[in-house]
Amino acid sequence: GHHVVAVVDPDAKAARRLARQSDAREVFTSVEAALAETAFDRAHVLVPPELHSEAALPVLAAGKPVLLEQPLAASGEACDALIAAAAQSGAALGVNQGFVHHSAFVRLQRLVQRQELGRPVMVFCLRNVPPAELAKRPRDNLLLEYALHPLTQMAALAGAIDKVRAFAGPLLELGPAQTFPSPLDMALTCEALPARLRLA
Repeated sequence: GHHVVAVVDPDAKAARRLARQSDAREVFTSVEAALAETAFDRAHVLVPPELHSEAALPVLAAGKPVLLEQPLAASGEACDALIAAAAQSGAALGVNQGFVHHSAFVRLQRLVQRQELGRPVMVFCLRNVPPAELAKRPRDNLLLEYALHPLTQMAALAGAIDKVRAFAGPLLELGPAQTFPSPLDMALTCEALPARLRLA
């Protein structure tokens, strides 16, 4: 029952392309322009985490609900600003955790709950990221980009995460003055099962 009425992107060509795909009637290159010129009742923010607050704050200030992709923001200060803006305007602020609703994951969750694969004793997730993909992403948000969705899925299977211990492997050079430990292992103490996440 929802319809996309406008697309906002600083890249007008990209905005027009997405507007055609989603049957949106209007295209804008800034959130402020969209707020001034079109009637929309809510916004779905689909930008990198470091841009979440910049894109969402004006919409919240206008009293319109906002759904952000995970994570809420890239820093504690930005999260606090978003929460304060939502509280001040009364607009709803939500975070989409779409990977827990993926059909393959929902099926796995049912199999685990019914113990159709046997009695679960641990949740283990291996997330391999090709170096070519890393080159496209901001270097300071690698954990936000690649660890949050697996952690959300692991918590759905193993229960709330209580403690995390991290073990860093050798540093992998990603670019000039940019390194990341590979693998990065995280041992998780969760409510129902122990869990381990390996990023490599």
